[in-house]
Amino acid sequence: MWVGYDSEEQDGELFWNRGKVTKQVTKGVHPKYFSVEGDSYAWSNHLNRQWTIGISENGEQKTLVKSGEADALQFLTMSQRILAWTSYEKTQVYDRKLEKLITLDQKPATTVTTKGHYLYWAIPSGTPEQQQQIAKDSGIVAADMYLVDLDKI
Repeated sequence: MWVGYDSEEQDGELFWNRGKVTKQVTKGVHPKYFSVEGDSYAWSNHLNRQWTIGISENGEQKTLVKSGEADALQFLTMSQRILAWTSYEKTQVYDRKLEKLITLDQKPATTVTTKGHYLYWAIPSGTPEQQQQIAKDSGIVAADMYLVDLDKI
């Protein structure tokens, strides 16, 4: 899968090469980020000053999340169970098995990713002032890190 140019839309759209056949799978979506797991794929885009995350599963496309103007829904990763992304506002994922949006933390994560049966995210520790001092002293940003084995929940 890749973002290719759609001359009618004059913007990028998702294309998929399956069985030596190239097919355009979105129209009017203009994805900025995407992730693939099996025959399913998800994307995020930024249209009309709003970010949106959509998913295509079992041949059906649906919108999962829409952001406020100040947010950004970026850096998608998808596993069989979870669709994960980063946001400026809070840490959320979509549970594909439960078909439910889950808030992991009210604070934004620096990283949210899923692979296989694991979900990982990191939330900066302390106040912004403490974070700056730790980064200045040690060269890294202190974070609380979480790792969930999805097979155990």
